[in-house]
Amino acid sequence: MKGYIYTVMVAIVGLFALCVDARVHEVSSENKLYSKLRRQRFAIVFFYEENKELRCDGDYRRDLKAARNMFHRLSSQWEYTEGDLYFIRANVSKLDLTMTAQQFGVDQFPAFLIFEDGRPFKHKKDNTVGKIDGFVSQNELRTFIDTTIGDQLSDRREYKREVREQRRAEQAYYWSVAPYYYGGYYGDCCYRPGGYFGFGFSI
Repeated sequence: MKGYIYTVMVAIVGLFALCVDARVHEVSSENKLYSKLRRQRFAIVFFYEENKELRCDGDYRRDLKAARNMFHRLSSQWEYTEGDLYFIRANVSKLDLTMTAQQFGVDQFPAFLIFEDGRPFKHKKDNTVGKIDGFVSQNELRTFIDTTIGDQLSDRREYKREVREQRRAEQAYYWSVAPYYYGGYYGDCCYRPGGYFGFGFSI
């Protein structure tokens, strides 16, 4: 019995971990990266290196793990999920991602790069790319995101709020003008729009 309970608990924890991790999307090739970027208005990509040699470096391994965890935590923050900011993780040690990152202006790793409509975000004032390098803290990355595209994410959240309010108002109006009584053949008496009262009689 104890073994069964333990198995169930492990499964639940594993499922929860998958749900949390699903907020960060891993890519392993240039095609997969472009495919995800094309479908998103705004995205932030975490470019990093992880290969057999670097795994032997204890300090680097520790810093990379901390950066991953920090990236995951930010991906679940309400202001970013509600603002539809897409979080992507890309190991440049795989296939052709090193060349891709360099084409985006990333010349050192790790680096965090913001994309808009599939292209690197550029500041209007100086035309520089929205990028921050190194093992930054969570507060540093949050500040970078907020100062770069904070206004756009806020606009997106406001738009979604207005859409929800409009839908609620439409539903409230619908039920205020169409709460006609319906009595079916099987006694399922409840409100239905249209004013049909069973046995072929309409009201």
